[in-house]
Parts: sequence; C-alpha cells; structure tokens
Amino acid sequence: MENTEIDRVFPADFRWADISNWDAAYRHIATPDPDGNAIIAGHSLLLGSRDCILITDREDKLLAVSGLEDYLVIDTEDVLMICPRDERKVKDITTHIGLPEYEDFR
Repeated sequence: MENTEIDRVFPADFRWADISNWDAAYRHIATPDPDGNAIIAGHSLLLGSRDCILITDREDKLLAVSGLEDYLVIDTEDVLMICPRDERKVKDITTHIGLPEYEDFR
C-alpha cells in the first residue's frame, strides 16, 4: 500500500488480528475441536490427530486425516501442503516454493 497512488479508506468495525505465524492463525481460524484441531472443511474425518490446522477450499471434498500431531494440512486448488506446524519447517517449504521451478504454484 505504501507505493500505491490508487487507494480508498472506508470506516469499518471489526476486530484486528495480526496473523504473523501459524500459531496466531490457529487461534483465529476456527474454534478447535476437542482434540485441538482447527478445521475449515465442508466434510472432515479425523482419527487420532491433535493440535493440527486443517483447511480445504473444496466443499465437495472429504478431508480425512489419521495420526497427525501439530501438523498443517492446507489443500487449495493448485497446492496440497502437509507440513509440521514448526515455524522453521513451514519457512523452509515456503522458501522452496519461491524457487523459479514452482512459480506456477504461487
């Protein structure tokens, strides 16, 4: 926004959340289930999984997960990312996605 000459400001009333990492996102994505999983999915089946963030943008897809703990499962139209919630591991994979051979998936 700092370098734009085209901008607009509108009054709004909403709660601010600085989503700076996956742990912050976990607290704001969804109300965790009894096992601590934050899920955004039309249909999900979780067995023995704890403290995961599970997201799919496909309402018609079943998100089935078993035996994961502290993982991210992010399923979008063009990328499926499965990674430990550890900030360094997430940074490693997103850094690699930034390489030229993965440009079509950014």
